[in-house]
Amino acid sequence: MEPTTKQLAQRVLRQERAAFATAAASALAALDLPSPTSPRALDLAFINAMPDERRDLLTSVLTQTVNDAAGILLSADEHIQALGSVLSADAMLPLPALTLARAAQEACLLLCYLTDPAVSPSLRLARGAALRLHTAQENQKTLRLFGQAVDTDLARDAAEGVDGLQRYLTNAGFELRYDRENQYVTAVTCDGQRTQLTPKTTDLSAQYIPNAHKLWVIGSGATHSRTWLSQGLEGPWSTVVAAVVLPLLDVADALTDTLCGYVGHDSAPLHAKTHLRRIAIYRNLGHTAPVASWTDYAAATVPPA
Repeated sequence: MEPTTKQLAQRVLRQERAAFATAAASALAALDLPSPTSPRALDLAFINAMPDERRDLLTSVLTQTVNDAAGILLSADEHIQALGSVLSADAMLPLPALTLARAAQEACLLLCYLTDPAVSPSLRLARGAALRLHTAQENQKTLRLFGQAVDTDLARDAAEGVDGLQRYLTNAGFELRYDRENQYVTAVTCDGQRTQLTPKTTDLSAQYIPNAHKLWVIGSGATHSRTWLSQGLEGPWSTVVAAVVLPLLDVADALTDTLCGYVGHDSAPLHAKTHLRRIAIYRNLGHTAPVASWTDYAAATVPPA
């Protein structure tokens, strides 16, 4: 019996999760011995060319960036698991489905941003340092919102953590630009390559996943309960499900490039399997897939670097 679109979507999400778990494990194992021309190898070569003291500090920054990337990947996986649960429910829940898809897309965008092979090693390091600073500073800002309810020792530790991280990055050779109060960093520069602390995610979506950018826009409407979306949804549930899951396969393609590309692994097998799942959803809806092969699909949808 032909599965419903909802059943097929759940199967596709499970298969993609399993495939990326394997790819992530393979990428992790290759961090110390990546392909010689990969972004990872270039990052290591850039750091190894530094004087001893700075080399050690930058190595720690790069290690922390890898840890942060793993946490972001875990976040994406949890949101995809939750989306699978939403799609398995008896009720039709389009807004939560779109919100979860958008959250997974945002995690992927951050990974693309951190590991972008088109930028220099110094800019990748600056982006990793900026993410770490943003995390520490936002943690302290959030604690301050709770005022006296926050334990004094906890508040002190958060403040010391921010100050210590700022000093550490300065010692590592990063240039930090502060806000008007000279308290929080707003931009980070590494060897002439500068990045803002908080990238504009909408711009990242248009840059890294242009074919799924509409999912970002529609997902934003769902996340923020915009009535232009909630009062305008129509059509069969199967179409809504496909509208959520099909763009996520473009997100998966971008994630493939991130995981495989950073360490220099061949991304073609993962892309090919993702595209087969794309074709299956189109056929389930009674449509012909845009193109038969991943290579042709990429040529038609991915802009040249």
